[in-house]
Amino acid sequence: MDKLQNLYQQTQQIAQGLQDLQNEQQGQQQQQVQQNFDPKGEKRCIVAVRYYGSAINQYKLDDGTVIDKPQAIDMVNAGLLPGLAVGVARDGSEYVRDNARGGDQITNLADLPQF
Repeated sequence: MDKLQNLYQQTQQIAQGLQDLQNEQQGQQQQQVQQNFDPKGEKRCIVAVRYYGSAINQYKLDDGTVIDKPQAIDMVNAGLLPGLAVGVARDGSEYVRDNARGGDQITNLADLPQF
């Protein structure tokens, strides 16, 4: 019984260590995204969109920067685009969507001007 208890405790310690490492890596990735897009860490706002077919694939920010969908997803995840969230489509692909549950700048992206 003592061996099982020791093994359980070791397993718990390993799991906690892995969780701590994963949290640290996520924090580093988030910090890197912020530095890549905006070294000052300033939040941005999407002011216009560009479609490819029926889907939005590029976004124009309030500072004039044009970003593509993966960059926008990274910025949303890093907290640099308030009022937006990352959604998952039925096919498993990610997309930027309005965050209807909060945020002070909720805008329907489809209603924004095209560029």
